[in-house]
Amino acid sequence: MLTAQNLKKIILVSGFLLIVILAGASYYTSKPQFCASCHLMEPIYQSWTQSAHKDVECYACHAEPGFAGVVKAKISGVRELMITLLNLEPRLQATVKNERCQSCHQQWPAELKNMPGIIYNHEKHSRGYNCTLCHSGVAHGSRARLKMKDCLTCHRVKGAGKAPVDDCLKCHRDPNSLKPRNHQEPAWAITHGREYRRDKNNCLACHRPATNLCQQCHPAPK
Repeated sequence: MLTAQNLKKIILVSGFLLIVILAGASYYTSKPQFCASCHLMEPIYQSWTQSAHKDVECYACHAEPGFAGVVKAKISGVRELMITLLNLEPRLQATVKNERCQSCHQQWPAELKNMPGIIYNHEKHSRGYNCTLCHSGVAHGSRARLKMKDCLTCHRVKGAGKAPVDDCLKCHRDPNSLKPRNHQEPAWAITHGREYRRDKNNCLACHRPATNLCQQCHPAPK
């Protein structure tokens, strides 16, 4: 016969078991290995294992801090699970907020390690932009080295852009470092025209306006 006392014990034991099961499930589903159990995530997981962030678990970047952040991430995970089970079109994307990066990276270098001689203000560039705009490959994919054309998306020299600059030495310590290597080759006087026709915007990044410069050697036709 089920007495009130026995019912109370059953409820307590069931509640305890439920808490243990939920805690275990939460722990297991928070591990990178669980993410890799989905075949769509396998290449992303493998790229993470080879990255500089291989010792940083997924939730450190992909969940907001605190208990509410974990719950929100779990709900999102359930949605992704349903998409997979129902064979719907998956959309693999994730937004990593700057606050998550800054929880580990409080100090920003004034000079870029892999680009010596470049003056760069991390604090100023972080206003209104995500860290992943430049560092998207740091955890997944190749750790791409920034190129000048990446900077020129905003910093056009004497031209349009979100933040045009009027002096190259605001970013470059050594003016001699600005000249591309091919400009120093003996054949450059002959080959520069071909390079201009191939990608004139690359030339115009520095040589603007180009008309006066070109006419030093190429007089305008009469």
